[in-house]
Amino acid sequence: MEALLGKTLLHGKGEVATPSLQGGVVALYFSAGWCPPCKGFTPQFRKVYDHVKSKNRAFDVVFVSSDRDENSFREYFSTMPWHALPFSDRPRQQQLSTMFGVRGIPAVVLLDASGRLLDSNARGKVMDPGFPLSLPRCIDLAAAELPEPQGSVQLLLRHQGAEYDIECEPSEGWEMLRMQIYSMIDVPSEQLKLFGLGLPKGQLDESVPLPRALARGIEAQKHSGLQLAKVPLDARRASSSWNDDKPGERHHTGTLDSASAWCAKKEDCNPWYQLDLGEVQNVAGVMLAARLDVGQWVTRFRVELSDSEDGPWTPADDGREFAGPSYASPVRAVFENGSQLARFVRVLPVSHQNHCSLRADVLLAAGDPDKPPVIVALGNFSAGDPFEPATPEVATDAMMEEQHLAMLQAKLSSLPPKLQHQVASLGTVQGYEKKQLQRQALDEVPVVDLDASVDPRESYEIAFLRMLVRWFKHEFFSWTNAPRCEHCGSTETKTVGRAEPTPEEQHFKANTVEVAACSKCGGQTRFPRYNDPAKLLQTRTGRCGEWANCFTLVCRSLGYEARHIHDWTDHVWTEIFSDSSKRWIHVDSCEAAVDAPLMYEKGWGKKLTYCIGFARDHVVDVSKRYTQNFEELLPRRTQCSEEAGTCMAPAWHLHGTCMGIYMASLVGPEP
Repeated sequence: MEALLGKTLLHGKGEVATPSLQGGVVALYFSAGWCPPCKGFTPQFRKVYDHVKSKNRAFDVVFVSSDRDENSFREYFSTMPWHALPFSDRPRQQQLSTMFGVRGIPAVVLLDASGRLLDSNARGKVMDPGFPLSLPRCIDLAAAELPEPQGSVQLLLRHQGAEYDIECEPSEGWEMLRMQIYSMIDVPSEQLKLFGLGLPKGQLDESVPLPRALARGIEAQKHSGLQLAKVPLDARRASSSWNDDKPGERHHTGTLDSASAWCAKKEDCNPWYQLDLGEVQNVAGVMLAARLDVGQWVTRFRVELSDSEDGPWTPADDGREFAGPSYASPVRAVFENGSQLARFVRVLPVSHQNHCSLRADVLLAAGDPDKPPVIVALGNFSAGDPFEPATPEVATDAMMEEQHLAMLQAKLSSLPPKLQHQVASLGTVQGYEKKQLQRQALDEVPVVDLDASVDPRESYEIAFLRMLVRWFKHEFFSWTNAPRCEHCGSTETKTVGRAEPTPEEQHFKANTVEVAACSKCGGQTRFPRYNDPAKLLQTRTGRCGEWANCFTLVCRSLGYEARHIHDWTDHVWTEIFSDSSKRWIHVDSCEAAVDAPLMYEKGWGKKLTYCIGFARDHVVDVSKRYTQNFEELLPRRTQCSEEAGTCMAPAWHLHGTCMGIYMASLVGPEP
């Protein structure tokens, strides 16, 4: 790469060595500040770059300028978070343009770590929501530097709450490991999805050599054998507690197995949480976890140690700030400077998410050997689900599908507009079956941590679902009434109107664009209401429509049979089929609610009319499930007569999708 780009690059206000590029994929971005299309593309490309970086994918961008002078270059480059060729190296800029056939700007050229050309016309490719999946993970590149295991490796396989020991021979590769797993859990290979081995999110990538993946898994388990002190509740104190709760009461239950957590008072500006070991012991670190029932956690913290409750207190690791847990993932903070003798351990939160709350315990140096690497295996949660992620995807005839949808619309033309508009929902639900889209969704889900947190007292499929919807609500997705100002970052914005969607916004199925004005700077920010679930995996925000759309996709990607439910009184949610309960289960991702179908009528006071469920192979009226008195609801069902649905009895088979849609069930009750 040095031969291609030179010895140094610009980054921020300084120079860095070219070998400092991560070693994954490098994009050469040909652009200029005087070019209107460039100035429109750059902010969108920056969003892609930020998203890819947040996914810990190995991706770098090098700006190759076509600006007319140094000052213009500096001004334009100041808006970019990536690298740039020095403006003074004009011959190299011309050479690169000629080498890769750049005839217009903006242009994006993709190279591998050695400088080999991957794509000379990648401007459209980098904007595709699936682009991050094509990039190598940073953790995999780092694993290449780890020592590979010699000889067999003990693994811990987890599947639906059960644990199995596996002796894996690295040299035998992934296929043999899959055969071993199949012999233990009897999940068809085509439906088997594997997670873990040190990957915090996403499926295991079998293009990474198994020895390297095992080395990564072993590294992830470093310090896992440290002993938890299991400090009792009566040996815990804090700077404050919500409602002045005493240890053991709801807001002062900070043990790792607590259903709640320790929660500081809102006005506590210097919160601390103290654990008394009873005697001086060899402290190696602390373990912190989030509050699960509400979704609150500490994001940064420090640790102090003392032999006496009155001090003096010694900062651990010279006052180092540790990264906190996420909602689903506890953090094991081990002191880099080695274990220290102490009786009292204080956790000092520095920053938090939603509220200063935590669950904690002390890690003692005395302990067992590190635990074996973990693999979590999932099949389809619904036994009747034919989806097989490991098989090649069969290309569909797009023209034939468009014809069938047109025929369906013609059949619906005599019905009320509300029913006619439902055709778009069929397309959305069919889209959930695309394998690349499901891989994108799985790449976001912390399956290993969710699996470790399931309640063993409940069936695994429902217990996992509860953790999944809580993670989705508290960590992954966010609610937006009006967007944050894109100019000054203020949240003091208000929707003032609507705008026509741009071609790019239309590409991601945004039929409506809301415009918000900022009360601080006066700037306006667009808020496209995207309907493309792939785009929602990137934006991770919206209102109930976006929430249910994205969450239903996540459920399908995990092998749940799922329905997308439309409430005609303006709400949307999900249903999944439970094999253990032999029925459909209501799930509202906006509320993290599971199996609470009467919450709308009884809790919200909604006067329901129609609740229509869209699945991969049927459409059905599920209104009866959401009311205590269907006879009382009937007079409100005036938008479509009860007889109207019976005339739609013919089933429509969409070519290439095995999707039989029974239109009779659109307004008829669920059988």
